[in-house]
Amino acid sequence: TQTKKIFRFKFTENLVDEMKEFSRIHKFDDRHDFKDAWEMWLVKNDTLISEERHRLESDGYTGDIEDKMFKSVRYYYRKK
Repeated sequence: TQTKKIFRFKFTENLVDEMKEFSRIHKFDDRHDFKDAWEMWLVKNDTLISEERHRLESDGYTGDIEDKMFKSVRYYYRKK
C-alpha cells in the first residue's frame, strides 16, 4: 500500500468550532488582550488540543500546532 502525502493539514471540526467561537468573542480585542485571552483558552482546552496534536503528528505534521492554531484564529477566523 502506498501512503498519500498530505500537503494541507486541517483541524477537526470540533476544534474549528471552538476556535471560531473564540474568534467571535475576541474579535475586537487589541493584540495584547487577544494574546492573553488566547493563553487562557489554550489552558482551558488543553485536552482537545492534545488530542489534535496527537492526531496531526500521527498524520505526519511536524510544525508548531499551537502557532498554526493561533494564526488561524488571529488572521483567518477573526476576519470572517
